[in-house]
Amino acid sequence: MSIGKEHTRMLALLLQENVYKRRFLARFPVLLLIFFFFAYHTRTVAAVSQGYVAAEALANGTVVSLSQDDPTKVEPANSANSDRMLGVVADIGQNLLDIRSSASTVQVTTSGKAYVVVSDGNGAVQAGDLLSPSHVSGVAQKADLSVPARIVGVALEGFTGDEAAAEVRQTSSGPARLGLLAVELTMSEIAGVQSSEKSVFLRVGEAIAGRSVSFGQAFASGLIFIVSMMVSGFIMVGSVRGSFISLGRNPLSANPIFTSLLQVTFAGTTVAVVGLIASYLVLLL
Repeated sequence: MSIGKEHTRMLALLLQENVYKRRFLARFPVLLLIFFFFAYHTRTVAAVSQGYVAAEALANGTVVSLSQDDPTKVEPANSANSDRMLGVVADIGQNLLDIRSSASTVQVTTSGKAYVVVSDGNGAVQAGDLLSPSHVSGVAQKADLSVPARIVGVALEGFTGDEAAAEVRQTSSGPARLGLLAVELTMSEIAGVQSSEKSVFLRVGEAIAGRSVSFGQAFASGLIFIVSMMVSGFIMVGSVRGSFISLGRNPLSANPIFTSLLQVTFAGTTVAVVGLIASYLVLLL
C-alpha cells in the first residue's frame, strides 16, 4: 500500500511540475516579444545629443564634423573633413537626453536612429547599405566598401532619388538628388573591408538576412536565438527525464505521463519557433 501511495505521490508531483513548466513556456513567447519590442525601440531611438555651435544654419539630418580650430564648433561634413566626422544634426526632443549650453545653436546625435540627408551620388541606397560622407557638404551617400571610409551608419530604408520628396541640388559634379533617410548611426570607420574579411559572426547574419547587417543586429539576433534554444531545451530535457523516471517506477501511469510530456514538448517547440522568428526579424529591421 505504501509503495502504491509513493507512486501516486510521484505521479502527482510530476504532473504538477509539468503544469508549472507548461505555464512558464506559455508565457515565455510573450516575454520574448516584450524583450524584442524594447530592444527594437531602444535601437531605433537616438540616445543622447550634445549641443554645439555652428557658423551657419544647419538643417536637421545634416552630417557634421568637428571644426579643426575649435572642438565646440561643427561644420557640414564631406569627404575632405570626414576624419573629424561627429554625428548628425537632430531636433531637441528627438533624443532620450539633450545636453546643451546657452551658446549651443545645434544639437548633434551620434547613436541610435536619426534621419540623415542622403544623395544618390554613389547609386541608389538600399536598406542595410552603409553610408559615408559625400563630396556634397552635410550629405551622406552609399559607401564604397573597396576603399577606406568613415561610416555614418546603416540605412534602415531605401532611397533611389525618384521619390516625390527628393530635392535636386546642383553640385560641382552635376545635379544630385537628395532626401531624408532613416539611418542607424554608427560613426565608425572601415578600411576597405571586403566580405571575406568580415567576422564569421557578421557573415552568418548577412547570409541569413540576405543583406548587410550591423554588429548590433547580429548580436541581438544571436542572443535571442541562444536564449530561446537554451530555455526550450532545458525544460524539455528535464520533462523527458522526469517522465521516464516516473514511468519506470509506475508503468500503470503511462497515459497521463505521456500526455503531460507531449504537452510540454509542444510548448517547448513553440518557444523554439518563436525564438527563431524573433531572431530572424531582428536581422530584417
